[in-house]
Amino acid sequence: MIFDTIKNCEQYFKLHPNYEKAFAFLKDAMNNFPETGKHEIDGDALFASVQAYNTSTEDGKMEAHEQYVDIQFIVSGKETMYVNDITKSEQTDAYREDWDAAFYKVDEHASALTLTPGCFVVLLPNDAHRPCVAFEGKSEPVRKIVMKVKL
Repeated sequence: MIFDTIKNCEQYFKLHPNYEKAFAFLKDAMNNFPETGKHEIDGDALFASVQAYNTSTEDGKMEAHEQYVDIQFIVSGKETMYVNDITKSEQTDAYREDWDAAFYKVDEHASALTLTPGCFVVLLPNDAHRPCVAFEGKSEPVRKIVMKVKL
């Protein structure tokens, strides 16, 4: 997992051939927020899921992916994200290829990150994560982009 701000994104370009394109999309979105929905950038190798929602006060599960790296970027609003290594998490639902996700219990081993505008988190296959959680229990609107980068 990587947790940083968009101003430092260039240092990660060498980690994956599509990271530079992914971060270029995110930088542009800071000034011109795209319509919600899926935006293909490089076919199924790189696409964006543009989201607008209210953060959740409900209990939920963490997820982890096998086929894609997530780069989750907050454009506006604030949310909590729980993260944990899958080897320290209790799996609740088996991996489903059609969703590219397995699900895990949020427990005392999970760490809480606070995501604010300009922050991003890069989530690898071993990073179970539960995004979209209300910060300090107070739901608020968030605009976020999740870049899906094929491994």
